[in-house]
Amino acid sequence: MPDIYPGKDCMFRMDDETTWAGARDVGTSEYVSNTLPQGYVKAAANGAGNKYDCYRIFMAFDTSGISVTPASCNLRLYGFSSVTSQVTIIKVSAGATGNSGTDFVVADFDAMDGFVAGSTMSGNVTTYSSATSLSVGAYVNVALNATALSDMASLSEFKLGIVTSAYDYTNTTPASGLTIPAGIRMGSNSTPSIRPYISYVAGSAGYGNDVCGVGSSDIAAICSVLTADISKVTGI
Repeated sequence: MPDIYPGKDCMFRMDDETTWAGARDVGTSEYVSNTLPQGYVKAAANGAGNKYDCYRIFMAFDTSGISVTPASCNLRLYGFSSVTSQVTIIKVSAGATGNSGTDFVVADFDAMDGFVAGSTMSGNVTTYSSATSLSVGAYVNVALNATALSDMASLSEFKLGIVTSAYDYTNTTPASGLTIPAGIRMGSNSTPSIRPYISYVAGSAGYGNDVCGVGSSDIAAICSVLTADISKVTGI
């Protein structure tokens, strides 16, 4: 399986906001770091229920070398502490400043494909995975869906975000006194063996030419035979 490590990753942080919307729905975070050895996704409310936190992690991978949709792919995340929150992987907008060679900035906080402030991410934001639990001191495979696989092949910059499943993703206000974090080792960690990465199974290129003027990318099958199983058409 080929593996790709993020060129850049970052953690955004909004702390001690007076409302959940003030922590989650703003366009610019109060803090971002592109050099942390580990980071958190988090949703929290203090005991008085008047201070809210929302943390997100973004990653960018150079997928310019992938031209065929992978057969499968896992985002491999190494948990390091307090993994009480499940995480969901979402698509980061192509227009985000950060990419595999450029740092993310505070204004990228809401740069999630389809994000609508005040709404759930489900049904709006392009989702790359189902909710997944992490483990302390071990890698967990987060299976990426067909949309993510297609984007890996069509985009030279594959950008994803990691958010809390039950709160940020669903836009659910944390209850008073609740802190739900998930700690993740980051790409800047000094130990390569615990950094995040994507591990994918290469897809089959199949027949790679036009047929009767129709591009191969728009052809799923010829005479009910999948293009992945076709090397030639009428001997060509």
